[in-house]
Amino acid sequence: MEHQKILWTNMGEISRRLPVIGPILDHLISQGAITAEEYQLVCHISPIPSQKAKTLVEILASKGRREFDVFAESLKKNNPDLLRTIMAAPIRADVTTSISIQEISTTEPTRQRMALPQTARVTPALQGCPPQQAIGAGPAAGTEPDIIELREVQQLATRLLGIQFLEADDEAEETARLGRVRDYERQLRVDRFENFASRTDYYSFKYANLDVIMERGRSVCKIEWPGGNATGFLIGRKYVLTNNHVFDLMDAATKRNISANKKPQNYRVTFFPSETQTSMSFTLVPRKPISSDKVLDYAILEIDITKYGEEDLKHLRPLGEFVSEDLATGSVIILIGHPHGQEKKVEFCAVEGVNSNRTICVNFGNPFLQTEMMSYHVSTFFHGSSGSPGFDKDGCLVLMHSRGFYPYQGAQSAIEQGVLLSSVKAHAKLVLPGDKFSEIFPDMEPGFSFH
Repeated sequence: MEHQKILWTNMGEISRRLPVIGPILDHLISQGAITAEEYQLVCHISPIPSQKAKTLVEILASKGRREFDVFAESLKKNNPDLLRTIMAAPIRADVTTSISIQEISTTEPTRQRMALPQTARVTPALQGCPPQQAIGAGPAAGTEPDIIELREVQQLATRLLGIQFLEADDEAEETARLGRVRDYERQLRVDRFENFASRTDYYSFKYANLDVIMERGRSVCKIEWPGGNATGFLIGRKYVLTNNHVFDLMDAATKRNISANKKPQNYRVTFFPSETQTSMSFTLVPRKPISSDKVLDYAILEIDITKYGEEDLKHLRPLGEFVSEDLATGSVIILIGHPHGQEKKVEFCAVEGVNSNRTICVNFGNPFLQTEMMSYHVSTFFHGSSGSPGFDKDGCLVLMHSRGFYPYQGAQSAIEQGVLLSSVKAHAKLVLPGDKFSEIFPDMEPGFSFH
């Protein structure tokens, strides 16, 4: 078909000249020219804009003339020079149009990496509804959380840091915006690292405190379900805390008519106390969270501990008693989690903004921490590390990682959002019976005090 040949002929030109793809994608999905799953695929495929554009061309080349016309309509508004170029270019005789969208959008590794549902639907949440409203709807209502959550964390980072992280529609405005973001990151790196000698306390830890953090890190677990994974941590003797959007994804998996999705043993949490100790797996009790909130994005889930004895469980200390409210801009946070479902890793982040419920941290890829506890940059949307606990320098539990993004192509720093554990604790106190709350969030052990 002619429109397919136009796309294949001009793939290189489109890839080079379509650096701002967000408005194009928004228009395509609002007009039903691409599905929500295809939208996510383009967003996730690579941080490089040219690769995103190439993937979009492959998707559109598998569709009909109507979808091409919607694409052309969007180009006319956002990049008219590019539209004139591709429409005037002579069609190459050797182009192929044989690729199928199924080859690039539904492979199992891609689906697992993005935790995509088996089917995806376009919903009003992707057509301009406020992000908070969209998140409240949840995956069961047909939303695509990744797209919505990215916009929400970009908006929060914009408010707290005073830097615009949302893409601009105009190409000149977008170029200027990216310049400001790069300048902001460079200045932070100067403040935090090039002046490191004058801020020796920034990443300075007492050895004993680091040992405390690593001991508490034993209580961090990997959460797995058919098609996805995340992180959580032991918050009570038989309860784990993770993000509410993680529970929503698991709940959505149970509703798909696939054999593996119906087996209870495929919904589990696994602890790895140390390299010398055997891992311990627990199945999730099949019931709703005992306490949760979509705005704070947390869920407390029950696990079945009956197959283990007290001797086995003594290595896993519940972390509810270590919640602290003491978190300030300029402090450092230690995140422990399982990015992409991999082995447990540690990340150091700078707290750059705090509001009543959430924090914004910046992960610089710290060059000064070349230890066996390797810091990591997880991919856009941070699949696998959602639910990771964040500790302060004294080992107190201060936040839970929710999501994050890279602010521009090639960025060394990642913008990350966490929810304050003090806010989670305060909300749970309103929801849980008094004895259950005290079990999960006990007072810290008594000791010497002048009070």
